[in-house]
Amino acid sequence: MALPHRNIHGSSGQHQAERVEPEDQTLPSHRRRCTFVHLPLRTSGGLMSPESMSLEQRPVETGISKEHFLTQDWYERDLEAVWRPRWHYAAHESELSEPRSYVTFKLGDDEVIITRLQSGALTAYFNVCRHRGYPLAPEGNGKLGRNFVCQYHGWAFSTEDGACVSATKMHEGFDKTPWGLHKAWVEAYNGLVFVSLSREKPVGVTESFTSFADSEGAIAGYDLSGLKVAAVDHVEVAANWKLVVENDDECYHCSLNHPELVKTIDPWHTFTVVEDLDKPQRLWTQDDWSIEDLTSNPYSQDAGCRVPLPRQTAHEGDELPIVQVFWQPSGHMVISPDNVWIWTIRPLGPQLTIATSQFLVAADAEEGRDYDIESLTSLVLTTLGQDAALCEGLQKGLRMQPFKPGPLNPHHQGGIIEFYRWYQRCLNVTQPA
Repeated sequence: MALPHRNIHGSSGQHQAERVEPEDQTLPSHRRRCTFVHLPLRTSGGLMSPESMSLEQRPVETGISKEHFLTQDWYERDLEAVWRPRWHYAAHESELSEPRSYVTFKLGDDEVIITRLQSGALTAYFNVCRHRGYPLAPEGNGKLGRNFVCQYHGWAFSTEDGACVSATKMHEGFDKTPWGLHKAWVEAYNGLVFVSLSREKPVGVTESFTSFADSEGAIAGYDLSGLKVAAVDHVEVAANWKLVVENDDECYHCSLNHPELVKTIDPWHTFTVVEDLDKPQRLWTQDDWSIEDLTSNPYSQDAGCRVPLPRQTAHEGDELPIVQVFWQPSGHMVISPDNVWIWTIRPLGPQLTIATSQFLVAADAEEGRDYDIESLTSLVLTTLGQDAALCEGLQKGLRMQPFKPGPLNPHHQGGIIEFYRWYQRCLNVTQPA
């Protein structure tokens, strides 16, 4: 689910968001005017030449061929080149509040266990016994014992460092040292826990976030560590993950398909991206991350929660914006003054994607008194259900023999154009520089 945008790029590699009003179109004053803008999230040697052209001068772009959405070969290539090297949101730290609490994260055929150590640090292990490959912990979340004990042959591994501590009735002198658990990368920033399955150490989450956070680590002034999960929703979508991203990256379809959503936003309200960034705190990109300011008028009074989100000390009393943070390719979050919505996707197969929505509120907010789950989630979940059906329709059409992707609208599908440029750059490397 995304709101409308338009992308035009200058030649300097710097960007500013400037509002463009649709002609002969007005909105009632009660309709919130949040707007999204996408930027190229990775560049090398400046912006690509078509981006310096006017919309009318640019060649027609259709994205990528339909084979990318259909075959097992392309699915596996996507996992290797696009997904495994990058960071993905896995949990909020409130879900890992105690030592040995854990959550699992699944990507393709891989699954990792993220757990809190006695020291308070986080660690992540692949959920597979080093002996014969049986899973070590149930999928989901829970509490671990001192050791992982494989239920197949009884081999045991320390939850503190992954070392093999017992190999049932192996021969005398057997060296357990080489048989510790495989580890994955995990890092938390401002309460948000990210995991990466990269073979090599990726650019850190903290390094990426600090490009647009302030000196206290706040994102647009918000302290996200003091939150809790109010609701979670999972939807399996019978479509390739790139179609799910494509649908999320535009609102060209909104007026016809999202009647509830268009009561709150203008589906044709756009942003233009031009050169010369005057307000770097408003709009930044770094590697595969970006932040956008969605506030174009004061926040609506019909808030999702009566308890405001915690703020860093320097921002107490400030009127904070509504912002959206993206991390390619798997998700984004919208931070409002009283709640956070985090949307993530993961590919489960060439034509199957799981989309997860997590809604967070202040840790001291009480359900029924300060917020209502239905009010907090209904618009988002209704819209995402409509989007899921649309994506499945797209997948069905792609399988038809004569179909070839048609031209993208540069005024209202600029985010898709940028996404596919980013995607094609990913295929040329297996690890972010």
